[in-house]
Amino acid sequence: LLLVSGGPWLFDQCDLLSAVCTTIKVLSEASVEARNSSIGGLDEEHRAADAVQVLGEARFSGARCHLRFAGEYSRLLRAYDSAFVHLRESTLRHGAMAASLDDLSHVRLEECDLSHFSVAAFNTQFNGKAARLDLVRTNVTGRYLWFNQDRPVVLDKGSNLHVQHLEGAWQHFSVRIRDNLNVHRQAS
Repeated sequence: LLLVSGGPWLFDQCDLLSAVCTTIKVLSEASVEARNSSIGGLDEEHRAADAVQVLGEARFSGARCHLRFAGEYSRLLRAYDSAFVHLRESTLRHGAMAASLDDLSHVRLEECDLSHFSVAAFNTQFNGKAARLDLVRTNVTGRYLWFNQDRPVVLDKGSNLHVQHLEGAWQHFSVRIRDNLNVHRQAS
């Protein structure tokens, strides 16, 4: 639907909705900010391929946004290369996965709510060891936290991460959690 390769762009109080295709693809060194907007598929029956894809050196930030209705094998958010994504007070709902991180991408979710994903909250498709995921006062509800074994070495949870009703992959999930100067290792 939207291919952004420049900017900065601001979407305020917008409904950016599509069926079949990716709703917003942010490329190169583009910069996009969304506020109080809905991004993704039209509804349960008419889903986007992905809600947001961020590639290259691009930046995407959102406040009080709703990423919704990604397709059966799609993500609400995909970050590749050296992309940076920062979402605040937003929801990511109704997709196969909430977010996919690869390469040197950095995703920061603050006071967000992630739920209703059919596969897992997070995954990496290619190479996720160097990617960074920051979760700050974020709620994650679903069956699995991470889909595959190729995940970032460090998950920085900021001050608070609430995980509800996770099973399966969560039981095998080992992560170093940084909380101020203390480092804790959660048993697998």
